[in-house]
Amino acid sequence: MRTTLVISLFFTICSVSGQKQPPQAKQIEYADTLHGVVIPDPYKWMEDIHSKEVLKYINAENKYTKQAIKKTNKLKEEFYKEVSQRKITSFPPQEIFEKPEGDYIYYTRSEGNNSLHCRRMRGISDGEEILFRVNKDFELFYYKPSPNQQKIAYTIYNELSGEMITYTKELNKSNANLTEYINSYFLSWVNDSLIVYAQEDDDSAICGKIYIHKLDMPISEDKLLYEQLDKSFEAKLNISNSKKYIFLEFFNNDGSEVHFIDVVDPYALKLFAPYKKGVHYRVYHDKNDTLFYISTNLDAPNFKIVTTSLNNTDCKNWVDFLPESDNIIQWVHSADGNWLILSEYSEGSMKLTILDKLTGNRTPINFDEKIYNVSFMHIDTLKKSIRFKYNSFITPDIYYDYDIERQQLIQLFETKVSNYNKSDYAVDFVYATALDGTKIPVTIIYNINTPRDGTAPLQMDVYGSAGNIDNMPIFRPTYLTLLDRGFYWVKTEIRGTGGAHSQRHKDGSGINSKNKAHDMASVAQYLINEKYTAQKKIYTMGHSGAGIALGTVANMYPELFGGIISIVPLLDVVFVDKNFNTAENLWSETGNPKLKEEFNYVIDYSPYQNVKQQSFPAMLFVTGLNDRNVPSYQTIKMVAKIRANNTNNAPIYLSVDLKGNHYVQNYKKILLPSVFILALHYNIL
Repeated sequence: MRTTLVISLFFTICSVSGQKQPPQAKQIEYADTLHGVVIPDPYKWMEDIHSKEVLKYINAENKYTKQAIKKTNKLKEEFYKEVSQRKITSFPPQEIFEKPEGDYIYYTRSEGNNSLHCRRMRGISDGEEILFRVNKDFELFYYKPSPNQQKIAYTIYNELSGEMITYTKELNKSNANLTEYINSYFLSWVNDSLIVYAQEDDDSAICGKIYIHKLDMPISEDKLLYEQLDKSFEAKLNISNSKKYIFLEFFNNDGSEVHFIDVVDPYALKLFAPYKKGVHYRVYHDKNDTLFYISTNLDAPNFKIVTTSLNNTDCKNWVDFLPESDNIIQWVHSADGNWLILSEYSEGSMKLTILDKLTGNRTPINFDEKIYNVSFMHIDTLKKSIRFKYNSFITPDIYYDYDIERQQLIQLFETKVSNYNKSDYAVDFVYATALDGTKIPVTIIYNINTPRDGTAPLQMDVYGSAGNIDNMPIFRPTYLTLLDRGFYWVKTEIRGTGGAHSQRHKDGSGINSKNKAHDMASVAQYLINEKYTAQKKIYTMGHSGAGIALGTVANMYPELFGGIISIVPLLDVVFVDKNFNTAENLWSETGNPKLKEEFNYVIDYSPYQNVKQQSFPAMLFVTGLNDRNVPSYQTIKMVAKIRANNTNNAPIYLSVDLKGNHYVQNYKKILLPSVFILALHYNIL
């Protein structure tokens, strides 16, 4: 029930000469009522983001921010100069990224302003075949060759309509036939004449309809194989490595359900195992496999591998193959029938492990550094090797091949960076202790000359949602400039992260969401106690779902932080707008305000509803007016409410890209987050 209490109280968008004072938004008395609780919202009027009044306010905020940050121009120039001194001086050869598939090698190369997607026969250096010539007017989303590799299906993005349009064509023919599907985000070849594809619903952004299409037949005759009516589910299509099965995976935050097609009988869609709340699973089948292999969190929060027969796929028939361990299984990659390749997260690192199907033995690929990241690229089934990229916080990209049978690691290429000496930097991996005793992984990167006496400033990056691994190693020359200026840089795995659907993810989601802020505060206090930094010298930032953690910690622990940067943040988890992707399908992440038993918890932590009169740290909020994932008005309202309740003089800035969406980049032209943090630290802003 929603109730308007009417009556306009006052309206003041402050247009002080020179815009030296921040805008002050009008307040209109209004309230929502939910479960009998009256929830005031004097900034409700701002939800009409395209109205003249709201646009006037936004323009005033943008003007205030732009004028304020002019004071950072010199610092910005210095920062860019320091960053530009470190450049990648060697780039990996094109063949590093070549992907073998059957008899062909597929690759991409540049030619002028065009990106050329090509292929050639395996083992032959010439005979290149150009599949697509991509330029600024042609955006290729993805492509898939048919099983005999004589046809290709490809999807392009139509910027005008916002649709994905899929075509098929015969290769080596200049007058190739074109077949069009509208909004086909995922597809898979069944055989050389049949395609299964997922199509968006007209009234939502969810791919809920699955069709099968026969080439050279009208689209109108495509058969609807399945329709998912529950709009909280998303869909993915994957063909097994054996090419014998197509898996249709429906999933939401609470679980998954897989249907599958045997290519021998492609019009018969079968259920693999029914949806069970809390249970996620994915299915794999390789050549010569007599069983299905499944990765699942059923009774195993860190995921395990189970098997089942080809004819009895229900979960009651699943047999444990690889038990759960301390390593969280993130992805499973099939490899020629003898092995499974596991991407596993453990203690700050993403690792690769070879799992022998015959013996069940695990062979990890080990490296000297304790904290690192291995990104799987592809498997060459003929050579029985895998290719991957290695990096760490202080090691630029290195590319490797790994011979599975010989257990031999072969370095292919090492990226070089100018004016960089790895020995000047160090990485600490530690655990902070949360209020309830939970151990929180923390990775700290720093220049070895930075004092550890409580005087150094520190940047802490967080996300805290969707199971994302917040402290994933990544090499960024930009942060080296911060480190050289005496900063510590921290990545921490607060609860709500730790791998999708893992126990750490669940412990920071739903009615455990306050743990995000509690963990951030515990990490901050640990860093202070251990003399890495001090109160008010910690600067934190994050994007999108990180808004929950950042907004909550700003309300609950503002005294710990010197500045907070929130980019396209989610800030109101009580009232969701069904026109946005952050609606009901995220309630398992945030708590369901429509359920009375969860509402009291949600209303007690939701960032926007819990802004109160207190001293806030300096803050920068960034949003895109046309954001389809998180309503931009949440950010605009949050700024207005914080500014009206802030009891100190810490600056609160808002930057709204009037043409931007959830992937807004325009703010980088105005002020890089690193420059904003430096400006706060040097008292320039």
